[in-house]
Amino acid sequence: MAIRWGTVRIAASALLSALALVVAACGGGGKGVGSVVLTPLEGGSPTPTVSPSSTPTATPSPTGVPSASPLAGPIVADTWSTIGAFQPFDGGITKQQATAHAPRYVLTWGTDKPSDWIDGNSAINATYYIAFDTDADVGAFGNLGHDLAWWQQNPHADWVLYKCDRRTPAYVGGLPSNVPFDISNPAVVAYQMSIVGPYMAANGYTSLAADVLSIDNGQAGCGVWTHHHTVWVQRFSGQRVDPKWAAAAQYWAAYAQWYMHGMPVPTPFVANAGLGGIAQGDPGYEQLISHLDGFQDEAGFTSFGNHLIGDADFRTKIWWAQYVQAQGKAFMVADLWQHHEPSSTQRDFAIATYLMGRYHQEAMMTAEYGSYGVEHYWSEYDSAVGSPCSDMYSDQGVYLRKNTGSLVIVNVAKTDEWVTLPHAASSYTDMEGRRVTDPLHVGQDDGWVLLTNNGCS
Repeated sequence: MAIRWGTVRIAASALLSALALVVAACGGGGKGVGSVVLTPLEGGSPTPTVSPSSTPTATPSPTGVPSASPLAGPIVADTWSTIGAFQPFDGGITKQQATAHAPRYVLTWGTDKPSDWIDGNSAINATYYIAFDTDADVGAFGNLGHDLAWWQQNPHADWVLYKCDRRTPAYVGGLPSNVPFDISNPAVVAYQMSIVGPYMAANGYTSLAADVLSIDNGQAGCGVWTHHHTVWVQRFSGQRVDPKWAAAAQYWAAYAQWYMHGMPVPTPFVANAGLGGIAQGDPGYEQLISHLDGFQDEAGFTSFGNHLIGDADFRTKIWWAQYVQAQGKAFMVADLWQHHEPSSTQRDFAIATYLMGRYHQEAMMTAEYGSYGVEHYWSEYDSAVGSPCSDMYSDQGVYLRKNTGSLVIVNVAKTDEWVTLPHAASSYTDMEGRRVTDPLHVGQDDGWVLLTNNGCS
């Protein structure tokens, strides 16, 4: 999400001592960066190589990163019989509103007020935000980052990543102030974790949320300047598809998960990684997911509001939603709409597509594109949809899924369909409380959630 829309104490004295060394090496200041780079709970860089036999059910971590210790349980409240909602950012939400409305949500993505949400809902997951390939944020989330001028005067100026013109920083779209980093340098992710980890623990955060995590080089990052900006070193090709970038991103994710799981209070790691154009079973994405505890698909079923996805992409996204949750991980989907808040018809589509892939850990949100930071909680979220009777299936030219309290119908084809309902039409109402007809007219790119008392029969 690149468009911005009870305190835990650190008990690791070694980590705090190392942090003091970092500050001292930079000549003082709470956000200094010196020559010391931290490894979680230790004083040096990681060296172990994971044996494939040590993790037989998952892709091994990249060389040099130990496998992360498993978490004790799920990272969001069970969504098996409810519509799980998540809140992206909260700059326009007061502390009082956060506490009062916290029971509505299973997760807040990128919050500046974690303790207020948790005060209202002890089960909510309150995440700290960082863009994976940049410095920490400037101005929010603890103000732990620095601007470009600061980094260019820093001993680690060679961490700043530029495009192949050797002049333009490889900024992430939507984040013009976040200095882009060379993620092929292991010291970079070690530094990032060493500044955000202690801040998260001291301020009540319960997860790390990494934005725009991708094994594609979408920012056209290319190289760095070393030796006081006199020697150019190329790290990547500058092309979107780049094996070196992909390997660096996998290392970054593996390290971040290892660090978070190694905190004094083991902490989950979630990421917005996107699924556009990713085939079912893509090995690169399966490996990436093995390093995450939760996965967000910000493009959702509306492609950021640009167009509703077609049949093949719809089936693929449902496949990934099921795959992620089958790993015991959380799946989050955002459905955004250009230039306006979603109508009731569009909200029905967003909820219907969400329910096709919902199992025990799935959350959703739907709102106008670019309107993050304020609440978009819709009355339809309170519908008694019930728990799944079976997986999604295809029939009568549409996709259907039965739940104990609802029948879900989605049509992603370019033709209208008339669907004969399993029960008399009088048994159903839509989420807005309206009776439906039988057969039901299901238009192009349409979704219905029909509430009933006997959905599995």
